[in-house]
Amino acid sequence: MTAATERIAQGGLDVRVRIRRRDELGRLGDAVDRMAERLQGFVTGQKRFLGDTAHELCTPLARIQMVVGILEQRADETSRSYVQDLREEVQHMSGLVSELLSFPRPHWRGRR
Repeated sequence: MTAATERIAQGGLDVRVRIRRRDELGRLGDAVDRMAERLQGFVTGQKRFLGDTAHELCTPLARIQMVVGILEQRADETSRSYVQDLREEVQHMSGLVSELLSFPRPHWRGRR
């Protein structure tokens, strides 16, 4: 049971104790199994949500980047600094979305 809980604490959320006893240790093992299963469900849901959210943001960000490029070409001298500020903000948002797309994969070893 100790080895299983240590593996769960390290991210091995697919580990189960599977102790078949009717005493307090059996109940504890069952509780650890249920906890790991729920944690695995939460992590899987979080991965899916973050991935789906980031994916949904990619298309609007690409359109905004295209529009900023057009604005840069058409902006007069007084507007260029504003357009450059906008480009920097969009690049920052794009970087955050890229981080979201890469985040879920390496952090937990649970089933997807």
